[in-house]
Amino acid sequence: MARVQRATLVVVPRAVPALADGLEWAGPAELAAGDGDAALAARVARELATRGTGDVWFKTNTARPLFVNEGVVLTTLAELFGDRVPAPLAVDAERGWMLLDDHGEEVGWSASLGVVEEVARSYARMQVEAAGQADRPLAAGCHDRRLDRLAAQAEAWLPQVEATGDLPGIDGATWLSDGELAAARAALPQVLDCCAELAGFAVPPSIVHGDLHLGNVARGPAGYTFFDWTDACVAHPFLDLVTIRRGTSFAEGEIGSEAELRARLRAAYLPAWAAFEPPERLDRAYRLAAPLGALHQAVSYRSIVASQQPPIDVHMGQSIAWWLRRMLVGLAAS
Repeated sequence: MARVQRATLVVVPRAVPALADGLEWAGPAELAAGDGDAALAARVARELATRGTGDVWFKTNTARPLFVNEGVVLTTLAELFGDRVPAPLAVDAERGWMLLDDHGEEVGWSASLGVVEEVARSYARMQVEAAGQADRPLAAGCHDRRLDRLAAQAEAWLPQVEATGDLPGIDGATWLSDGELAAARAALPQVLDCCAELAGFAVPPSIVHGDLHLGNVARGPAGYTFFDWTDACVAHPFLDLVTIRRGTSFAEGEIGSEAELRARLRAAYLPAWAAFEPPERLDRAYRLAAPLGALHQAVSYRSIVASQQPPIDVHMGQSIAWWLRRMLVGLAAS
């Protein structure tokens, strides 16, 4: 049975894109509806597909301002990175449909620290390879979210961040307190200083996954495969590190408990960039990128929530405040 990843349309066999050699549509399987999963809130039809062995995934894009046409983007990324990203078997760019081969078992949120280090090294190599080639993912439709854009978004949003609390789907119980709102507004000058300082380093913009958690990484025979590139963009590469976490909890104590992971992640990831800056400057860039990566995530979740109609997934509504809190913690440590 074909597995569906964030599909949002009902499809019938005759309406899907032409399949690659060796694939045929075998007819509709079952209709599914999302149970609290925003990505499956619309109707989903799972299709049976055969290809000798294994399953395939049918995915449709969700229209959001900062999302990409993933099939088009993945086609370019597969040219750049080979089997480290899933190459689409078929793409219908107009409808936002794509068909993917099964990329194996995901690493998962509870992966060991040793596996996290391996993932970080593998991903850093990809980003280094893409450095200096930002025009290719941009031409494929990745959004330009470099530091000057992030600074402009901060200038437009943070002075009036309290208005976000009025969006449908925002959870009042977990939204920012009056003190936190004041801190977020007051943080703007420091955010702009961090953007300017980080932009002065020699580390170039590169591909940024935008949702690089361990549930979006699979381990295959040839190494790690990075999938679900809905949020792909071109930005400062270090912004991606904030989403590599173990566990999915929003518990406030997690920031401190993740100290060992952060230290080992930094030690595994930064050496790949040694050709651009010496170690002490890479360490400084890493510290600057931590609050900016959190702000990048907050901007993304705000865009998602603002573009949705109720009912809105609770996780989405809570994520804006959670990432803004991470931004404030990162600024205090930078």
